[in-house]
Amino acid sequence: MNPAFNHQFTRPKDLGKDTKDPKHLTIINYAPFAPYYRLNLQKNAYKARDLLNATVAAFHRRDSKDLSGRQNHARKAFLARFTDRQRDFGGKPPNPNALAFAVEDVRYLAKQLDRYFFFGLVTDHIQIWTGFDVVGKDPLKLQKRIEGSTLPCSEGNRSWIQINLNIGSKSNGNMYHLDDIVGQLMHEMIHAYLQIYACDCWKCERDSLNTVGVDGDGHGPVFLMLHRLILTEMRKWHDELKDLLVDDCPRSAISKSAWHRATAAMRSLDSEERRLLNPVRANNFGNYLVRFNTNNTKVYVNPSLITKQLKKEAELKTKRKIKKLNEDWFVDAEDEEEYSSGTSSKSTSEEHSEESSEDSAGSEDESGE
Repeated sequence: MNPAFNHQFTRPKDLGKDTKDPKHLTIINYAPFAPYYRLNLQKNAYKARDLLNATVAAFHRRDSKDLSGRQNHARKAFLARFTDRQRDFGGKPPNPNALAFAVEDVRYLAKQLDRYFFFGLVTDHIQIWTGFDVVGKDPLKLQKRIEGSTLPCSEGNRSWIQINLNIGSKSNGNMYHLDDIVGQLMHEMIHAYLQIYACDCWKCERDSLNTVGVDGDGHGPVFLMLHRLILTEMRKWHDELKDLLVDDCPRSAISKSAWHRATAAMRSLDSEERRLLNPVRANNFGNYLVRFNTNNTKVYVNPSLITKQLKKEAELKTKRKIKKLNEDWFVDAEDEEEYSSGTSSKSTSEEHSEESSEDSAGSEDESGE
């Protein structure tokens, strides 16, 4: 554990997770403008599919004008670093300085992915350990070697999610190509996001085969769908990314390796473990807003997910305008005596000062560090 890392999760509310009918929180309203783009989700409090729907609705098939300033800046910052540093990775052994820069690159790119896809809610709760062969043996023994892993950790009263990520191999002394590293990084960040915020009550654990996947594997339907949709979005960002993970996810197919691991993990369950879990349901039901096709190889998003989200955002924008109008009306309706005494003028000045300060903070957050 890095002693400099001392973030603590917000103390969770009592959701009655051990009761007969566990409660789940509803994700608060999101919109790509202040103050609604600043979500504050609670740890392990949301149904996995609700989390999936809310996350996808905030980026899927959106034009730049429909994204938040934070998202647009994050994408621009990601591409600037990616295209600038890509030539320094792959096919050659790094010197100590290059390795240090590579580690910093991974953390920087992780932050931009977080700000674009995960509401900026992941990087404060994770540690990234990266280097040559920091990951190796597959704990599930499904592959000879894995390049990344994500697991929850704790020390004293602190909790965090640990992402371990290889950026090269000692067998040949070379760094991997940056697009391969980015593909694995995105994969692990989805694991981290679901581990932090998807509910882990007994009821959700019982339905894990239909949501986040077998404990210790985590490649369930929700992971596979979110992974595929994020990959689709990233491939649109730049020509250098159009073939991202193309061997594992050709064209519009879901991850073959993740699907293989999920299937193998399910088959490894013994009869007692299976008895404790709900059976696998078809994930192509029409009532699912995000679903697989009939042979579970592609992902479809119901258009109503986006149209309803945009309608809600328009309502929130109207609500924000009405609130501002009401505040202006309240000032205009003050007594003349207050105006003449200067009290109202002072109050109005302070109000605008606070509003300006909030807008400034929002602009700073949206424009980056």
